[in-house]
Amino acid sequence: MLTLPQDPFHPYLNRDLADLPGEEWRGIAGFEPNYEVSNLGRVRSVGRFYPHRQGKPVWLESRILSQTYRLDKNERTGEPTVALRVALSRDGTRHDLTVRRLVYAAFVSAELGAEVVINRDGDGWNNRVENLQLVTKSEKGKRVIARGRDTNTLATIDRSNWPKTYGGYSRRKPIARCDLNSGEVLEEYPSIAEAVRRTGWDEKSIILAAKGRWRHYHGFAWKYLQVPAAAG
Repeated sequence: MLTLPQDPFHPYLNRDLADLPGEEWRGIAGFEPNYEVSNLGRVRSVGRFYPHRQGKPVWLESRILSQTYRLDKNERTGEPTVALRVALSRDGTRHDLTVRRLVYAAFVSAELGAEVVINRDGDGWNNRVENLQLVTKSEKGKRVIARGRDTNTLATIDRSNWPKTYGGYSRRKPIARCDLNSGEVLEEYPSIAEAVRRTGWDEKSIILAAKGRWRHYHGFAWKYLQVPAAAG
């Protein structure tokens, strides 16, 4: 369940132009001098003259920008993760940017590369600079597993029938998609790989449901089918 900040003075909600206690502002690279971000996670449009199409410049007042949030629902826990975003304009083009990356780039290091900025406490509403950390995608994945929001892939796979030769599990074990309430088989697949190909859904999530770790996935129950014994 999504819980929004209740404190009206929370940086996400507070759009008062007055600085908050301990607040510091820095320009946003690529958008200077028109936009700034603070160490508390607020973003503002700096007061400036804007060229009007009729030729007379128009004064734009400084203002704190509202932020939107993107929710990514965790399939395992059902709980969403929050990523705050803000819309900036440059040369007439809108740019939707993640607030925590803006804060980190302005106050810690602009060298982000392909790495990910995360909230140390897991609270996506809290983009104070001291709550941000730069990690690799691999490190983020391990952190998600450690917090119980995902499962190690190898821990979810039945390896009892893995062949001893090089190549690992053949992924040819048949699987069925079933009605969640009646258990009726709706569609059979010769392998997990084929189920993924036909549905376009996540392989690991199908495995978790088939192994009983999840009650359902995409509104369906899943189960492995018995492999016919080889004629001998």
